[in-house]
Amino acid sequence: MLRQIADEAEAIENEHVTEIRSSLKICLQQFSQPHQKLLLAPYLSGGQVKRIANDCGKSVNALYKLLGRLRQKLSTCIESRLQAGS
Repeated sequence: MLRQIADEAEAIENEHVTEIRSSLKICLQQFSQPHQKLLLAPYLSGGQVKRIANDCGKSVNALYKLLGRLRQKLSTCIESRLQAGS
């Protein structure tokens, strides 16, 4: 009985993760190509913010602010898609 409950919980969790990934992909596509690259850069380049800032021609502080705004927009998009799907 416990195993069945655990299996059902795992299936629900996997479905939720799939929904989040799908929403992330769709929402990322709504950003311009440079903003998509900027959003993904900290994860793909080992998080070297100073190097990313130099590559973009921005100060580290300006990059953090821009990333914060972009991440907030991305988060809002994902949340609204997930709520609409509920």
